[in-house]
Amino acid sequence: MAITIESDLKEYLVKFEQKLDNLQKDVGDVKVAIVRLEGELKGEMKSLEGELKGDIKALDAKIDGISKRLDTQAFINRSVVGVVLALIVGVVKWLYPDFSGKF
Repeated sequence: MAITIESDLKEYLVKFEQKLDNLQKDVGDVKVAIVRLEGELKGEMKSLEGELKGDIKALDAKIDGISKRLDTQAFINRSVVGVVLALIVGVVKWLYPDFSGKF
């Protein structure tokens, strides 16, 4: 009876080792797939990083252009206000030449 038990245990051990070998092979395949995916993701991240850098540079250029236009607009607004005030003062002096500011 001991011989039958030993042969049964040997059969189970062989089956177990085969399943363990299959699992090790599957784990190896998964590791290879993970490494391949990591490589692909790194490549995609680098390309996206390049695109973002280009977009950031384009936005910086647009912001600089808008800033220059705003500076020009502010100068024009101050100039127009100055001219209008000068015209108003000229009209007041023309209408009231003896205006001394006393009431």
